[in-house]
Amino acid sequence: MSESEGVPVSIMEAMSCHIPIVSPNVGGISDMVIDGVNGFLLTNKCEVDEIVNALKSIKFYKNNAVRDKSYEFFLEKYHATTNYKLFLNKITQL
Repeated sequence: MSESEGVPVSIMEAMSCHIPIVSPNVGGISDMVIDGVNGFLLTNKCEVDEIVNALKSIKFYKNNAVRDKSYEFFLEKYHATTNYKLFLNKITQL
């Protein structure tokens, strides 16, 4: 649970493994985690009880649709092969 972040690679790695995310709403994390869709987006100054309550939802984390959504976000936004191709296409058009 960070107090500040950019776009954490650890979250990208978890998403690539179909793992739903629990994270505070700091930095660019709100672009990565849609609360209740691919994880839980906690308040930016989350307390221990908020973290515990999020982790109690074990059925949520085992739900295949939620796990798939986490992976879909990874493929859409953070997959290196896709992003490299898009980047190369963009710079070669300049």
